[in-house]
Amino acid sequence: MKRILFFSIFLAACFSEKKTEENTSAPPQKVQDSVNHESYERRTFHKDSLVDFSARYISGLKQNARSAFSAFEQEDFWKRYSELSEKNWNTLKEERLQPMQQWAKDSFKLWVNDTLPLFYPLSGPDYLHPEILYPGTTTFIFCALEPIIDLPDLLQLNKENRELFLQSVDNSLRDIYGKSYFITTHMQEDFKSNRARGVLPVFYVFIARTGHEILECSGVGIDTSGVLHDTLLVGNTSNWVKGVRFRFRHPDSDTLKELFYFSMDVSEKGQKVRPGFDKYLAGIGKFNTMIKSASYMPHYSTFATLRNRILSGSASIFQDDTGVPYKYFKNTSEWETILFGEYIHPVKDFKDYVFQKDLDSLYKSGFTIHDLPFHLGYHYADKKQSQQIFIRKQ
Repeated sequence: MKRILFFSIFLAACFSEKKTEENTSAPPQKVQDSVNHESYERRTFHKDSLVDFSARYISGLKQNARSAFSAFEQEDFWKRYSELSEKNWNTLKEERLQPMQQWAKDSFKLWVNDTLPLFYPLSGPDYLHPEILYPGTTTFIFCALEPIIDLPDLLQLNKENRELFLQSVDNSLRDIYGKSYFITTHMQEDFKSNRARGVLPVFYVFIARTGHEILECSGVGIDTSGVLHDTLLVGNTSNWVKGVRFRFRHPDSDTLKELFYFSMDVSEKGQKVRPGFDKYLAGIGKFNTMIKSASYMPHYSTFATLRNRILSGSASIFQDDTGVPYKYFKNTSEWETILFGEYIHPVKDFKDYVFQKDLDSLYKSGFTIHDLPFHLGYHYADKKQSQQIFIRKQ
């Protein structure tokens, strides 16, 4: 089926700036042939340059090649925005990302095979933390309610509206920088504004700021049979799941990464309307799951299909206490349990009936509890939080 890009800002690039780039810095791959000598195959990547140029501009990063955005970097408000973005990013790296990255190398990788696809339900546009914890992952599958909306044509906006757009992007990042998660009500307001609407700008920031170049951003859809289509949702597709696919890589790497974000209600009501999503997940084989700051939705019967798919499809589950309740793991020999940090009552935004007495008892029972050298989740203020890894036994 013909693939159609659905983001208006990128249409010009499809015709004028898309180009093929050859990766010359990555180690070559040996190819066997009938002659007794070594030959090499170098991988080439097709790149929609305007997408990457846009992402760097939105991220406050200078262009790494001359582009239509180069002149905009001379504007005073972009310089201020870039300086503030760099300051916020460096603070975030020092206080959270670097400790998390070291922990991932020293501890997390001992249990989790990060070469599997990663499923991150109720994610919002948070590519930041999965990138740190799962550096070997090349396929990311995210889903949440937040919408996918075309970016404005930044090259056509006047100076005032470009400044307002960047201010809106900065505002939408305030919670992830300070608290490590997006607040639903804030996202609802931020992502429906007349400026930085939807999840795309935040994805651009996190992909670019983690050192990647974006090769492609395109629309995808899942039909009611669970088949992924490289297409716009056109015709009788009201029950399809609307998504977006990012393809990106580190400039010095020969490894292509793909991130799929699906805008969907994953409650029972939403799954009934769009049954293809669960079928799609069932067809991808085993995956790792990450759950963070999920408003305790996997606790409820109204999210049973999502919870059951996580339990049946996951090779590992990394989560805080807002994920799948411990009661689904404790009476089975199928899972190994590893605990970190400290388990306390939920923050005041959530009622105490999501407090897990059995998990609390396990933490207090003398069970081995590992240190957690970073904060991630709702307990950002007191830093008393639980993280759990559940590993499916072979």
